[in-house]
Amino acid sequence: GFFKVEKVMKTLFVKKLYLWPRFHMTVTASLKDNNIDLVELKQTMTTGLAGVQTAIVDSMDACLVEIRKSNKVDTSELTMESALLMSFDAVIRRQLAPVWNKVGVKTKQLVEDLKTLRKLLGFVAEYDAVTFLDLLDNLRTSLQSDTGHPPFWMYLGAGRRLFELAKSRVFDTIDLDE
Repeated sequence: GFFKVEKVMKTLFVKKLYLWPRFHMTVTASLKDNNIDLVELKQTMTTGLAGVQTAIVDSMDACLVEIRKSNKVDTSELTMESALLMSFDAVIRRQLAPVWNKVGVKTKQLVEDLKTLRKLLGFVAEYDAVTFLDLLDNLRTSLQSDTGHPPFWMYLGAGRRLFELAKSRVFDTIDLDE
């Protein structure tokens, strides 16, 4: 929808926005007169950042495997590609809505874990290393499920690797003698 446009308009303090189609004569003439030179810059990911991203994706995949073990979910829509989309929450909740009261605590927790991990995946690229580590530390201390136990993905090797890599991105030592 237009939510992103509204957000940008609020940020730029723009009150009115006029959208003109490209086939409109004045728009076409203006685009032809003013050639735009596009320069595309690409920043490669560091090994630490790529490792953090891989650990999050591996944790998401492990959560999906556990959800697939439940017989209450249609597994055809439970792919890693669909889990990365924001609409995945709505899809899985729609599937579980008729039997939500019968679904176990573990499955409910896994659904919430997937939501948290997808947000973390977005935060990796958005936040700097220190802020991301602080977010992870806050998650570790504050995130408790209904059962009072930490989320499933924190027990996994990928979850531990996520915390270790995030910490090493901030506290990695450099030898100054070289």
